[in-house]
Parts: sequence; C-alpha cells; structure tokens
Amino acid sequence: MSAARSICLAAGELVRLRGARGAEVTVLSGRLWITEESSNEDVWLGAGQHASLGRDGLAILEAVGHTQVEIQQ
Repeated sequence: MSAARSICLAAGELVRLRGARGAEVTVLSGRLWITEESSNEDVWLGAGQHASLGRDGLAILEAVGHTQVEIQQ
C-alpha cells in the first residue's frame, strides 16, 4: 500500500474511487457514507471508524457534514 492521504470534505462533497479494492478508509472527524458498485450494502462511518473497500468497481464516498477522511490505497 502507498502512503495515506487525508482529505477534508464539505457537506455533500463526493470522492469517487475506481478499482480501489483493499483501500482502507478512516474517518478522522465527521460522518461518511460509502457505497460500492455491485454491492447491496452501504456503509456509514463516524469519527474513529474505518472500513476496507471490497470491490474493484466504483466506490463513492459522501460527506455528511464537514468530514475529514484518510484513504490508504
């Protein structure tokens, strides 16, 4: 894996990741919604929580309020 990158997102701002299977998403502050292509389950994360992306298709991350997230691919 490469180095992690930290991103500050405004409410409703999106991040699109393609082919990011195995990427680790950590919410440093705020709340984040994650949906992945071909998955029937969405993920909601709050500050201090993390999830690994499990699909090779498109993943969309959306901030719910001001959110800081770290992504390690």
